[in-house]
Amino acid sequence: MKKNGFVKFVLGFVFLGILVFVSIQVYRNTQTPLRTELAGYYKAYDSIDTSGLVLREERIIESGESGVKTYMVEDGGRVGKGGVVIEVFSDEEAAKTKARIAVLDEEINALSEVTKLSDSYVLHTDTLGAQMNGKLSELRRIVDRQTMTALEAAKKEYANFMNKYRIGMGREENYNERVTQLKAEKQTLEGRKADSKKITASEAGYFVSEADGYEGLVEFKDIPALDYDALTALKGQAKTVPPNSVGKLVTGYDWYLVCELDEASVKKISEGTAMSILLPFAVNEELDCTVAALNHSPGKKSTAVLRCSNMYKELSLIREQHVRLILKKYEGLQISKKAIRFQDGERGVYVVSKQKIIFKKIDVIYTESSYVICSTDPSKESSLWLYDEVVVEGKDLYEGKVVTP
Repeated sequence: MKKNGFVKFVLGFVFLGILVFVSIQVYRNTQTPLRTELAGYYKAYDSIDTSGLVLREERIIESGESGVKTYMVEDGGRVGKGGVVIEVFSDEEAAKTKARIAVLDEEINALSEVTKLSDSYVLHTDTLGAQMNGKLSELRRIVDRQTMTALEAAKKEYANFMNKYRIGMGREENYNERVTQLKAEKQTLEGRKADSKKITASEAGYFVSEADGYEGLVEFKDIPALDYDALTALKGQAKTVPPNSVGKLVTGYDWYLVCELDEASVKKISEGTAMSILLPFAVNEELDCTVAALNHSPGKKSTAVLRCSNMYKELSLIREQHVRLILKKYEGLQISKKAIRFQDGERGVYVVSKQKIIFKKIDVIYTESSYVICSTDPSKESSLWLYDEVVVEGKDLYEGKVVTP
């Protein structure tokens, strides 16, 4: 009897253990774990997508000089009247010598400035470290976006902070020895004959190293009158570049973007109004412009002629572009539609704050298929804030519920 009782006890204990285990598994499989997302800042647009042709005041630079050409101004760089845009050398070795001297001068100046700074100030390594990290992040963004035109300048800035940091950390006392070496190399190179001829700008403007044949096809003052037929004819016109062309000058700060519009789209904008545009395959920012003209063509597409006043390297190089005309912009916090709940008839979201769930009402200003954009007021604690931990999945949610990590 005692033995049978003990066996029953053991079997009962095992059965109870199995029952507890199964219960736990059933509970886990029937409960939805709490899943959250951070509220992030986002922009959305009501927009028109179309194509556009960039037209500017441009003059081709021609030169009969032969030899190895070295460009003294980068694309989109500003140059004054009479400024040197190109040096022409007799051979490649002479061009390389001149280029190397320019690199040496730049490094000598940078290291000399760092050495002067170390003699006059205490270099704070914490600040320099943070600045270096910022520059390193910038380098990564440039590489990710493949904006290689900005890479060289960013590399130099990072190297400059690195040189300061090495002195601040005591790894270098100064860079006098390196500067002496660079100056000796420069002196040797300057002893070599490197005669050159200079090509200058006939007027002030922005220099671009290549022409494409559109230059001067339309007088700048006539651009606002381009309708769809004229735009189509312009695109189809044969483009020729003089064989002795060495680049061009963009002589005006303002430029035009002539866009094709269908009948429905042209009714959405008005002549004379200010608006913003995006050129997603050229630059990463919104550009301000004015609708200089709307040219209707009955039974055909129309054109919108936009006047813009931004000019820098990337913009100096574009011609035909995909364009997004921004009709209205929505800015706020993006949250998943899965996060939206209702409490006491109010629409809002549950937010995890200090290991408790709280309910925040939301004001939706834009809706898409899977998300919404909400307004935010950082001065109000009841408002949804940037980086709030918003609950997108979970059961048995209520105000004040304690959330365990």
